Amino acid sequence: MARLNQAILAASDSRQLLTAIALAAAELVGAPVAAFWVADEAAQRLRIGAFSDETVGRRFPRAEVGFDYGAIGWVATHRRLLHIPDVFVDARIGDVAWWREHGFRSVLAHPVELHGSLRGVLALYAPAPFALEVEDVTLLDAIAGQGALVMRHVEALEHERRARADAESASARLEAVLDTAVDAIITIDVRGLVQSFNRAAERIFGYGRGEVVGRNVTMLMPSPYREEHDQYIANYLDTGVAKIIGIGREVVGRRKDGTTFPMDLAVSETRLADEHRFTGIVRDLSVRKNLESAVRRAEKLAAIGTLAAGVAHEINNPVGIMVSRIELMLVDAESHGLSAEMVEDLRVLHHHAKRIAGITSRLLSFARRAPATIDTVDLNAVIEETLSLVEKQFVRDRVALVRALEPAAPPMRGNEAELQEVVLNLITNARDAMRGGGGVITVETRTLPGPPPRLQLAVRDTGPGIPIEVLTRIFDPFFSTKGGEGTGLGLSIAHGIIQNHGGTVDVDTGPTKGTAFLITFPIVPLPPSS
Repeated sequence: MARLNQAILAASDSRQLLTAIALAAAELVGAPVAAFWVADEAAQRLRIGAFSDETVGRRFPRAEVGFDYGAIGWVATHRRLLHIPDVFVDARIGDVAWWREHGFRSVLAHPVELHGSLRGVLALYAPAPFALEVEDVTLLDAIAGQGALVMRHVEALEHERRARADAESASARLEAVLDTAVDAIITIDVRGLVQSFNRAAERIFGYGRGEVVGRNVTMLMPSPYREEHDQYIANYLDTGVAKIIGIGREVVGRRKDGTTFPMDLAVSETRLADEHRFTGIVRDLSVRKNLESAVRRAEKLAAIGTLAAGVAHEINNPVGIMVSRIELMLVDAESHGLSAEMVEDLRVLHHHAKRIAGITSRLLSFARRAPATIDTVDLNAVIEETLSLVEKQFVRDRVALVRALEPAAPPMRGNEAELQEVVLNLITNARDAMRGGGGVITVETRTLPGPPPRLQLAVRDTGPGIPIEVLTRIFDPFFSTKGGEGTGLGLSIAHGIIQNHGGTVDVDTGPTKGTAFLITFPIVPLPPSS
């Protein structure tokens, strides 16, 4: 029994525990093989728990039997010790081939009970009948009792294993649900330390789960939220007064790269025993805010367009009359030999009247842009024609125009006149940015690999760059940095043309590297024969 107790203490799982019982019983009665059959009273079934010899056990024809099967079934039913000296003449014994294969003729089976409940059956197999003394039966009863206690321990271990497996399964299901959620779900403890961080949170904030779990959630907040958060939790735990728990509100989050974004935050509280957990559900509002801003901008543009069209229409007719009359006066002045000073005054009037006419024309163009005729266009040819119109003027302004056009640039779909307006606007703005100091403007085309491949137009200058506070407004209508010399419509119109051509525009600028406008257009798919 001492050795049995040592074996039980050394066992690390249920099979080793049951094997130790079977070995102790076999050693006691001198049986070559013993088995511990585990009972299920409710189902009236017995299953193999352990064989003292695993090879013999693996060859037993049945891993599970009913209470009506053989010697072990009889013992399970009658709860009494059973000794069958010759199994080959006992009608209760089946699967005799197994007995012959291993040379067994006799079986001794003992019930394993605890508090009136059957826990199993000890079965001992031998080539000859067992010769038991009263002391042997007493020891066998003790081993069976020990087996009953072991079975209770085994059942407790199994219950713990199932509970742990259920908890792990529930945790895995919960994690799967959290990881498929569209919104970020973050849980923290009372110290503000992150306990869980789902995949949507990884996507929204840019952090991996391992970078956040265990750290303070304030890492996801800009000031002043960062400094206020921990004190807010402390105040809530002290007073029970909640400010945002159970109520959603719009706040600002901070991504890993340091950028901030608007987000909707809803916080709930969970109590596990004596522990508090706070769960935050975060929805990124960036797209919605951008859409709202785009709608407001569109409404503003529509209102401005309506106003501009009305103003331009009212001004255009009288200005046209003024230009015509001044032109006639210039002809008369030159033909009648009026003073040079008077002629110059008329030319100044003519110049500014035409300037007013140009402004009204741009206003009408902005307000009433009609769908343009779209054809297959060679962008390089459009650029060459545009540059030829302004090259001499740029030379006088000490600005060099450099061409870097891809020789075999693919064609695109577009309107030549509108594309020429875009190129002219970009290079004119670049020249104006460098006026007085000279510089270089490089106009470049190249094919960008796909999929799908696209055609890029780049206009780069060596000017001072665009300040950040100006960069966000350069495409706004009527926004200009040229004072009274500009209408603020050029880039807005160019931007609209680019969008109508299915293109995009990016601006790369800096105080030491000048400015580059990078425009990409779809490429015309060519037939296979081409």
